[in-house]
Amino acid sequence: MLLKFINRVDELNNLNERYNSSQSEFIIIYGRRRIGKTELIKQFAKDKNHFYFLARKEPIPMEINRFREKFSKKFNIYLEETKDFESLFKNIVENKNFSEKFVFIIDEFPYLIESYKPIVSVFQGVWDEVLKNENILLNEEKMLLNINIPDIVEDKIKGVEITKLGTGQYEDHFEKRVDPMGNDYYWMAGKNKDIYIEGTDVRAVADKKISITPLSLNLTDFTQKRKLNKFLIKN
Repeated sequence: MLLKFINRVDELNNLNERYNSSQSEFIIIYGRRRIGKTELIKQFAKDKNHFYFLARKEPIPMEINRFREKFSKKFNIYLEETKDFESLFKNIVENKNFSEKFVFIIDEFPYLIESYKPIVSVFQGVWDEVLKNENILLNEEKMLLNINIPDIVEDKIKGVEITKLGTGQYEDHFEKRVDPMGNDYYWMAGKNKDIYIEGTDVRAVADKKISITPLSLNLTDFTQKRKLNKFLIKN
């Protein structure tokens, strides 16, 4: 039976807009499992010069070597063995012609985080120092990673959680205090309400986990934008 890929028009259009931009792009696609993220990526990349890497729950040195071997085999180039991703990508940039825009796709990236917690900062370095000025799209908008680490010793950390950003609403409780000059002031002493909400960065840190929250620099609500456009056309 031949399966058809349907819908996801807005997501594909968004990815293609980023691909056709005049600059390099770093993109994160995230969501719960089994909603079609991998198929979306493959549909986007099928007619483009790209490299797809499916991460595994393996030690980082093994993943680096597997990445190197697969890239070398696909593009028939020699890449010397390296001990870290930054050196590997430097080697790739030196040996691969990027005259046309190229797409790197790393699927199941959380597996790499499980294997090596600092991997997010490693790839930030790879992007900033190696790939940003190349003709490359690294797998939706320009984004930031908001990372919060519990203030505890490393061996007490219980893992890593991909979270949503808390709203920063506090319980209405203020304490009256006196500053060194003898003046009264009020200190907001209530707890952050996000601590009670599953999936927030505040809750994750309270649960002794590292929280990673992808943030978009573009604050436009595109869903409401489309609704407003339809409303204007209709009226």
